[in-house]
Amino acid sequence: MTSTRSSTSRPTCSEPAATSPASTGDQGRTTAGSPASRSTGRSLPTPAGRTSSTTSTPISPSTSGAGGDRVVPSVGVVIPAHDEETLLGACLRSVSRSLRAARAAGLVRRHVVVVVAHRCRDRTAMLAAGALAGQPHRVIIDEVSELVADARRAGAAAALAELAAAGGHSWLLSTDADTTVPRDWVQRILGHAGRGAQAVVGLADIERSALSEPAWVAYRQIVDAKIYGDSHGHVYGANLAVRADAYLQVGGFPRVVLGEDAALVDALAAADVRISRPTDTPVLTSARLIGRAHGGLADLLHELAENSPAFSRR
Repeated sequence: MTSTRSSTSRPTCSEPAATSPASTGDQGRTTAGSPASRSTGRSLPTPAGRTSSTTSTPISPSTSGAGGDRVVPSVGVVIPAHDEETLLGACLRSVSRSLRAARAAGLVRRHVVVVVAHRCRDRTAMLAAGALAGQPHRVIIDEVSELVADARRAGAAAALAELAAAGGHSWLLSTDADTTVPRDWVQRILGHAGRGAQAVVGLADIERSALSEPAWVAYRQIVDAKIYGDSHGHVYGANLAVRADAYLQVGGFPRVVLGEDAALVDALAAADVRISRPTDTPVLTSARLIGRAHGGLADLLHELAENSPAFSRR
């Protein structure tokens, strides 16, 4: 489902748009000096009140498979966030838990979590730095770019830069700040990768309790209309993964005003990238009715709720 905000997107598709790989991360500033974006060198205080000159932690390799000859990919998780201090903590805890499980299983060689604090007026960046302390991460402060696509591009560029030393295949996983992922999220995505997928497009469930029953039923009808057995026809920026070489092949997230997630998937399909659309890797996203940008899932839910009796607002 397409999106123009740092959360889940609408159940529609947008057109692919051309883009240049050279513009992958030039809109944002990073507190860790990412080569993909301009750096201010500004430091962020730690939760204990100390100051750190960087928000990233060195990446250490995990163990490979039996005999040491198995190719184990590296993983970068990219999370754009706009004024998400309330929900981001739960998102980061779930992502960290899923990465730990995958590394414990020997499925991930190196990893990094990148949060792009996009035009934030709250403590999103500070919260991200504190929540991710002690593990490989990067927090980018983007006060300039208008497009969520640019925030996603900057995050992807930073993740790829961090993982470059690992060699081998790297995967970029995208989720949103108002979303939590299950413990086996990373493992299931890499399972599809092991079966030949170069991109994995997953589903997103929403918090049912936040909607009236009629609004929930209406939303489920929209989703179910594009469920085809164990596959589906939706795109969510909150649950999207692509192998790094395929991502770079198509120039990254297209710089479109709406639906950069669906536009990326369209570009991958046009390039004959092998795409898996499983129903077994769902994430859980908020059912808030006031979103972070126009055209996202929140707008759709608000529309459905207003047309239903006793709708709730969040």
